[in-house]
Amino acid sequence: IIFIGALVGLFLGFKGSIMLPEGETIDHIINRQTGKRIPLNFSVRCNRFNISFYDNGAPKEYRSDLTVLNGDKEVFHKSIVVNDPMKYRGITFYQASYRAIPEITVKVSNSDKLQRSLSISAFQKTLWPEEQLSFGLIQYQPSVHGRPAAQIWIADNEGRAGNIWLLQGREREFKQGEDLYKISLTNAKQRYLTGLQVKKDPGVLIVWLGCTVLIVGFAIVFWVPHRRMWLWMGRRKGKITVILSGQTNKNKLQFEKDIKKIEKALDSSLGARQ
Repeated sequence: IIFIGALVGLFLGFKGSIMLPEGETIDHIINRQTGKRIPLNFSVRCNRFNISFYDNGAPKEYRSDLTVLNGDKEVFHKSIVVNDPMKYRGITFYQASYRAIPEITVKVSNSDKLQRSLSISAFQKTLWPEEQLSFGLIQYQPSVHGRPAAQIWIADNEGRAGNIWLLQGREREFKQGEDLYKISLTNAKQRYLTGLQVKKDPGVLIVWLGCTVLIVGFAIVFWVPHRRMWLWMGRRKGKITVILSGQTNKNKLQFEKDIKKIEKALDSSLGARQ
């Protein structure tokens, strides 16, 4: 039974993981072994991620506030911590890890004085659609001469790309093609990604059933005595003759007492000891 349950989990289940930023939604995970996307057929949103620390700076607890969505409808909600996962439709979401990433806000304007405020996070691309420009964060330094600083890359729709260092409080200029832009770093903060391990194992109930049967079997073998008794009854020389015998694998003293009780009961029933 346990082997059957393991096969069901192997062929019909999956294991994967995902790094989900605060405030964002995902409808798939990544298979841990093959790297392929696995659709969930629903969406999971990380509303908030909270982390607390011990006095020595070591993480004490990290908690993810998750919401399950079916389309645009919220259907389930749970805050998860390590060893307290979320389960939905047979899929279990475990709190596994976290990652801190920087997020900066820049103010950028073109020669026509059109301004935009853009949020740029690590590992993500930020678009300015009106100018057909893309921005990304290369590296972030929390303190350069006492101020936050960041190196960002900038690219246009024709493939031209470059990078520039920004120091909070100082405006810089960059040229993209024939256009001149001004850009400044206005804010910087730390953002978290929650690391979720995701598992589906439809064979787990079968495995538990097999374990239960195995435990019951061991209990019977080790604690329940195996007894066999034989009773022969016949007539010899006009008298009723009864032969009683038995066999046990443990607790022989108690078995002997039980045999004697049966013997006395037979004596009482037959009116004579044979």
